[in-house]
Amino acid sequence: MSRSIWAWVESERGVAAEASLEVLGEARRLADKLKIRVVAVCPSAEPQAESLGPRGADVELAVLSPGLDRFTVEGALAAAAAAAKDYPPEAVLIAATARGSALAPRLAARFGWGYAPNSVMFEGDPAQGLEVRRAVLGGKADALLRFQPGSTTVVAFPPGLIGLDPPQPRRRSERVVSELDGADIGPASVAVLETIPADPATVSLDEAERIVAGGLGFAEREDWALLERTAAALAGSVGASKPVFDRGWVDQQRLIGQSSGRRLAPQLFVGVGVSGSTHFVEGMKDSASIVAINRDKGAPLAALAELTLVGDLYQILPELIRRIGGTDELNTAGAARPLEGDSS
Repeated sequence: MSRSIWAWVESERGVAAEASLEVLGEARRLADKLKIRVVAVCPSAEPQAESLGPRGADVELAVLSPGLDRFTVEGALAAAAAAAKDYPPEAVLIAATARGSALAPRLAARFGWGYAPNSVMFEGDPAQGLEVRRAVLGGKADALLRFQPGSTTVVAFPPGLIGLDPPQPRRRSERVVSELDGADIGPASVAVLETIPADPATVSLDEAERIVAGGLGFAEREDWALLERTAAALAGSVGASKPVFDRGWVDQQRLIGQSSGRRLAPQLFVGVGVSGSTHFVEGMKDSASIVAINRDKGAPLAALAELTLVGDLYQILPELIRRIGGTDELNTAGAARPLEGDSS
C-alpha cells in the first residue's frame, strides 16, 4: 500500500466545507514535500458534487451510507475504519470545527494514533517523523511536538488559520466509493433532531459566509450601528479593522487582519470605510468576492475589490439597506460628518 496523508472532509449535501478545503490544501503542501498521496476522506450520504482534485486530492474516498446524512461521532469513526483498510494514513489533517473538535481526539484514541490539537504549523521528514507546533497559553506561546517516524498523527487546525489556496483546474483525482451499512455504524450515543443555522450576528468570523467590516470611516461610536444594520440586512457578520478594535468598539473576536491570527475566506466581504493596509488585507484577501465602500477611490482595498462604491458611507449604507429590504428607520444624522482616514 502506498503512503498517504488524509484530509478529513466535512460536507453538507455534497458540498465540502471551506475549513476542510483549507486542510486539504495544507495536506497537499506536505504531500508534495514527502512525495506521498493525499486522500480526501469524505464521509457522507452522497458523493461530493465537485471534484476535490483541483483542491489537492489525489484520491477522493467517498465513504457513503444513509446513516451518514448527519454527523455523529460513531458514524465518523466507522467511516475512518473503512478508509484505513485500504488507505492507512501517516497523518490525518482535520479542521477543528465543532464536529472536527469532537472527532479528532476520539479518532486518535480509537486507533492509537498521536494527537496534536490547536496546531499552527507542521512539517514532515521520513527520517525524523512529524513535527507540529501548537498554540498554548491562550496563543501567547507555541509548543513543539515531535512524533516518531512510522507513527500516525491526527493534526487539528483552527478554521481560518491556513486560508484557501487557489484551485488548480488541471489537477485530477481518482474517485473511490466505499459503502457502509447500518450495522457498520451502530447506534449513535447522541440523536441529531434538527440542524439550526448559525446566527450571523454571533457566529465566528471563521465560519461566516458573509462579512461586513468597518474601519475609521465611521466617525463616532454610535454610528457603528449603521454597519451592524447593513450586516443584518445582508445576513452577514460584523468585522472590524484594528484601529476600530483599539477604540474598544468591538471585541477581539470581530478583529480582522494579521493581528487576529486568522485568514478569512468568506463568500462575500464588504469593507466599509477601510483603506486596507497590508496587515488588514492579509486577513481577508482570500475572500471569494470583495466589495469596497470608501470615499477614496485610490484606497488599497478598492484596488483589490471586484466592486467599489465611491462616496460617503453615511449616504450609501442607508440606501443599500433600503434596497435590500432592511429597515428604513436608520440614524443618518452623521451624513454630514467627514470621513477619517483609516490606517488599518
